[in-house]
Amino acid sequence: MQIKYQIIALAKFIIITIFISSCKNDDKANKFILNDTTQISKIAIYTLTDTSVFIKSENKWLVNNKFTPLPKALYYIFRIAQNVDIKVPVAKEKSDSIINSINKKNKNIVFYNENGEVIKSWQIGDFNEEQDATFAIANNTDKVYLVNVPGIINDLDKNIPAEEYYWISAYIFDYKPHEIAKIEVSYPLNISKSFVLEINKDGTNIVTSNNMKYMNEELESKAIGAYISYFSAVKFDSFLNNFTKAKKDSLLKQKAFCIINVTDINNKKQSLKGYFRQNPENTSKQDINTYNAVINNKEFVTVNYFDTDLLMKTAEYFKTK
Repeated sequence: MQIKYQIIALAKFIIITIFISSCKNDDKANKFILNDTTQISKIAIYTLTDTSVFIKSENKWLVNNKFTPLPKALYYIFRIAQNVDIKVPVAKEKSDSIINSINKKNKNIVFYNENGEVIKSWQIGDFNEEQDATFAIANNTDKVYLVNVPGIINDLDKNIPAEEYYWISAYIFDYKPHEIAKIEVSYPLNISKSFVLEINKDGTNIVTSNNMKYMNEELESKAIGAYISYFSAVKFDSFLNNFTKAKKDSLLKQKAFCIINVTDINNKKQSLKGYFRQNPENTSKQDINTYNAVINNKEFVTVNYFDTDLLMKTAEYFKTK
């Protein structure tokens, strides 16, 4: 009889153990991880103030429909998504206040497939130094976890920013020579030095400057070839962060010292307007290393003179000697 009770007790113990283990495993089931990244066609990272949306079209990714992402940006995001680890679930009695904090923070990372369907979504909270992990919610549930990515990052909030300038390639111009149809360089402070270079499909080139037109026989083909090649991977230095509307309006009222417009073979245009800036260490002097600029009349940036000096030629550069 005693053996019978022992067997029943043992059976109950096993059942309870399996139940507890099952609950624990379910609680720690990784709802964040994204095993197959090939189906992802869109990633949105957003907060109350900033948004970065990666969209894939014809095997090419763009950030916010206008910038090329850094070469390893998508690899970095996908690597995180495939390796997120749940360090520990947050106890129910503590989760309500954390959920409120996460909702107020309103930082979301959402993965979509090519049909626009949400495959996975994360709500990102604050970093917990004691646990060396980040509070997060998966798929808009009411369960909070502390998560990290071992060997990669622990603070998901800091290391997956919503600001676009963290993710983009800092290119003003990035053309292959055969992609360029026309280059217009204007010097508003010295109009006589302005010029237009036209590259025609039949191989002829035309340079127009100061009401003068120079044709193929008057132009140095090597100089034109070299000049066109300078429009590959032309970078700006940094975004003008915290640049208020008043500052933008003030800058645009100034006269640019140089305006460069490039038209590609598909008639798509890219523009740069350069404005002198004051030396940040001595505002009574002009900065000789960098200048303020506006890209496509939208993005306010700083540019190093060194990176664009080769673009600021005059018609004399192309003429046969």
